[in-house]
Amino acid sequence: MIFAIVGPSGSGKTTLSDLMRKYGAEAVVSTTTRPPRSGERDGVDYHFVTEESFLQKISQGEFVEHARFGKNYYGATKSAFKQALEKSPKNCAVLVCEINGFRSLKAAVSGMGQYLTGVFLSCSRDVIEKRLQNRHRAGGLTPEQFAERISLIDGELSCEFEIAQEKSSIVITSPTMEELEDYALVLVNSSSRLVVPPHPVSPDDEVGVPRL
Repeated sequence: MIFAIVGPSGSGKTTLSDLMRKYGAEAVVSTTTRPPRSGERDGVDYHFVTEESFLQKISQGEFVEHARFGKNYYGATKSAFKQALEKSPKNCAVLVCEINGFRSLKAAVSGMGQYLTGVFLSCSRDVIEKRLQNRHRAGGLTPEQFAERISLIDGELSCEFEIAQEKSSIVITSPTMEELEDYALVLVNSSSRLVVPPHPVSPDDEVGVPRL
């Protein structure tokens, strides 16, 4: 099972991915041309490559999905998916991506012999702006990156409807950390059963995940 987590910058995509890893999922390690940030490790957080190397991988058909975000390229290779699925005891690979990456995965997943679930994390524009401002003040975003991500918010939020139309996908709206943890557990466990929850789970159900 492959989970593609989509949503605006600052919506909690990486947090959900990390929580799913806690329960047995494996992250698909993406490849990027951007330089490593403080504390990031090559091959763990990302595969860091030159633009020339990235473009060569595109021409050789190595990517399942790839996109350019600002001045940098990001993508996930076929081998990265294979490694994540083999490593996960739950047969569960999770990828944080943008909407075009999700579309590419939809087209490619049948040939990989896997199921795909899209997870869209949604929250208000005000909340996203505040989170990006905090990240900018903490030095996690340059002024240029901050301005660019602010400019993309409306377009990213508009992708919620597209994800919601997929029968095997879900939308999580303004979750608390506790709710995200519950969703992470449900999603990973559904992967091991090869069953995707098409709708939020009722609070009365065993895992206690709230309805959206």
